[in-house]
Amino acid sequence: MSKLFITLASILWMLLGILHTVAYLAAPLNDPVVNKVLNDMNGAVIHFFGEHTVLQLYNGFSLTMGFLLFVYGLSAFVVQRPDKRTLMVNIPVSFAVLALTERYFHILASGFMLAALICFIISAGALLHEKNKQDKLV
Repeated sequence: MSKLFITLASILWMLLGILHTVAYLAAPLNDPVVNKVLNDMNGAVIHFFGEHTVLQLYNGFSLTMGFLLFVYGLSAFVVQRPDKRTLMVNIPVSFAVLALTERYFHILASGFMLAALICFIISAGALLHEKNKQDKLV
């Protein structure tokens, strides 16, 4: 049962990464307010190890975010070890990302992270339950 919830949490992370990237790439560019902001970002230059516009940084950070969300979920999916060490990483990371999504993003991202966090917590509970059953047998 513990593996099932780790798998589900991992898929939620990967799906959020895919949705983030698709939404970024498919965003309509016909909103005059958005276009003004994008033009302003393209005009603001930052000199730090070279010259980059704020728009380049925005685009790079957004694509990186989608990629990292997907890769974190993929790594949790590949490892799928319902052990204390793995869950002691996944639970705080999911909680931290949930806190960030609550503060800065929309309800969909928060919902995905809340569901992933709950899945990791359920997996930890199932792991403790399995360990207690084994201890009673010994």
